[in-house]
Amino acid sequence: SLSHSNKESNGTSRPKWRMNRFFGRKKKKAETPKVDLGDVTKGMESRGTEVDQKIAKIEKELRAIKVKIKKTKPGSSSRRVLSNKAKQLIRQRNMYAKNREQLYNQQFNAEQIQFAKDNIDNTKQMVSAMKSAKEDFK
Repeated sequence: SLSHSNKESNGTSRPKWRMNRFFGRKKKKAETPKVDLGDVTKGMESRGTEVDQKIAKIEKELRAIKVKIKKTKPGSSSRRVLSNKAKQLIRQRNMYAKNREQLYNQQFNAEQIQFAKDNIDNTKQMVSAMKSAKEDFK
């Protein structure tokens, strides 16, 4: 019998290495690094700034299209093209505005969690200081 084989309950032996050969071995999971909430909020803030810049760019394009629409004749094909472009830009702007709002809400939640964590740390320090003061009084 091979050293790689395992005996099953019914007495038959099957080499374990054959199964590993077909299916491979189970991979070890890598540990996820701990994340600092401060870094998370900074990242969200920078993404929020990027979204704000995109919204500003779209609004600038919309203003330019609005000026062009005023110069064209009502009912002309160029006016329809410009108004369709404006509608598309408005949809994009609204989508970015929703994303920005979600991002700011997530950032607020992360800041609240960080605040609660800081309060817990302060409370731990206060308790340890009170314990040491109690021992000093004895």
